Amino acid sequence: MVLALVLCSFISQAFAQEELDSIEVVTTKDASDFFSGSVDIVTKEEIKQTGYSDITQILSQIPGVTTNNNGGFGTRTSLFIRGAEARHTGFSIDGLRLNDPSNTDRQFDGAFLNPLIFQEVKIYKGPQSIFYGPDAMAGLVEFVTDKGTGKNGNEFLVGGGSFDTYRAMVSQSWGTQNHKGKVSASTFKTNGISRLNKKRFDATERDGSVTHQVVSSSTHRFEKFNTDLLLGYNFGKSELDDLSRDSKKDQSITHQLFLQQKTSVRLNAKDSLNIRTGVNRYHREIQMSSGDNHYVGNTGQVDLFWDRRTTNLHTLLGLSLDDEKFEIDRSQKKNNTLASTYLTQKWSQDIYEFSYGVRYDRHQRFGDLLTYSVSPAVNLGELRLDYIYATGFKAPSLYQLYAPEMWGAPVGNKKLDSERSYSHSVNASYPIAGGEFNLSFFNNKYDDLITWTMTQGYLNQQKFSVRGVESSFKLTLDKFTMRPFLTVQDFRDNETAILRRPRNIWGADLAYQMNARLSTWGRWEYRSASRDFNTTGGVTKINGYEKVDMGVTYQLNQQQFSIKVMNIFDREYEQLYGFNTQPRSFMVEWGGKI
Repeated sequence: MVLALVLCSFISQAFAQEELDSIEVVTTKDASDFFSGSVDIVTKEEIKQTGYSDITQILSQIPGVTTNNNGGFGTRTSLFIRGAEARHTGFSIDGLRLNDPSNTDRQFDGAFLNPLIFQEVKIYKGPQSIFYGPDAMAGLVEFVTDKGTGKNGNEFLVGGGSFDTYRAMVSQSWGTQNHKGKVSASTFKTNGISRLNKKRFDATERDGSVTHQVVSSSTHRFEKFNTDLLLGYNFGKSELDDLSRDSKKDQSITHQLFLQQKTSVRLNAKDSLNIRTGVNRYHREIQMSSGDNHYVGNTGQVDLFWDRRTTNLHTLLGLSLDDEKFEIDRSQKKNNTLASTYLTQKWSQDIYEFSYGVRYDRHQRFGDLLTYSVSPAVNLGELRLDYIYATGFKAPSLYQLYAPEMWGAPVGNKKLDSERSYSHSVNASYPIAGGEFNLSFFNNKYDDLITWTMTQGYLNQQKFSVRGVESSFKLTLDKFTMRPFLTVQDFRDNETAILRRPRNIWGADLAYQMNARLSTWGRWEYRSASRDFNTTGGVTKINGYEKVDMGVTYQLNQQQFSIKVMNIFDREYEQLYGFNTQPRSFMVEWGGKI
């Protein structure tokens, strides 16, 4: 309440002192403005270069990030940042939270998301609850949409490959002096591979998937303010198998609709007022031989913040309100609200920087929460050193709070508390030889983790900590680029087995520009052994493995031809117990401007 009054006071003073100027407004709530030591950015050019059609393949290139698929293309995906659970990573698109409220633990599934619609992808490692609330207690993946170049033009992409897989995309950019945007439509279809492991279950039936996506993203500049508009629809359908049975009838169907507006008003040379409203809605239908289940999740978001920038100080002061709804089988309906106030500042002077943030949340179901962060940094010429301490939280999902009984045993638990995280990291970066060297040490602790038990349903009963180091070194020499990377993790104080997260990951990305038209790229990755549940509920070992991907691209005027080969040595391995992973496969694509 105090911060809300302060915000209103600042706004009223700014309006009284300054008239609105006819200047461009560029203000965003961006965590990298305050804590830059633990953010990685994947650009649109890098997404195009690799030609990966799965967003998890792109994100797995980042040190400290581990991704898993329970099957081939189009199957459920999970992402782990610095050893945390997959549900502890927040996802957003242009600031709108994407985590699925219809999911049991509000985890985001990126299986049906086309990476070609993005201008860049930002990966923040460490708690981001200060900025993004209850789903980013271990980190955040921020998708930034492509709004075009401001010129009228069309682009296309068509391609196909192994397992009867194809994808196609068309987009149109448009623009005038003050308005620009991009509309894209894409489809992806594959007959896929059997999700179940053939050796373990003698599975032979292919499990295919299909995805359709339409996205419109635009920015509009007026005399006194700017507005960004986002509208998107995703449809995905994938075949399912249970833990040990090869099924031809079971499938999952997902509809996702998201829309958002962001408006920025420049009050004077230093101050701006920003308001964002958005809706993210999922409808999932699970069709099984034993019966169908319907899940609907809807999140409405309102964010109002004041942004002040002076020579040495950058301040964000804001209010936000989230309304979450959840429905099971069109009958059981629950909802809650989360009201938040936050303040973040960054001070810089000569070579020194200091950032801090604090956030107060009032949850309708389980009360008050306070999270905070602090980060000193120093720039010694080209060498940057910084330390970040941050806390985070994840509110229980509505399913975890209110799920009905199953076979006479409890599932939901109204007394659940939020999960908490405490993170330390030391980061160093240094540009060298046309590239950059990055090194991070981290120590993260997770408390009050929610687990499900057969007899008592959901409970707060687990904790663990993880220490680790991650490093990458990008080196560019004439036409050759190399980026070796390394992540080492040590799990401690865990009350149960740490699943699906290898302790060690290392590898290298390579690229070679043969001439003005022809280029090649390759990626080698090794993952050490991990653990997972087996079909009887026990814990089993998943062997380590190495994998190599390669590709060739030929540029002809404004069009591009490419071929990529995944898992080129046809390595047999598992990421999850009992599920197949993609054998050697290829994709040929043709795209460009028209």
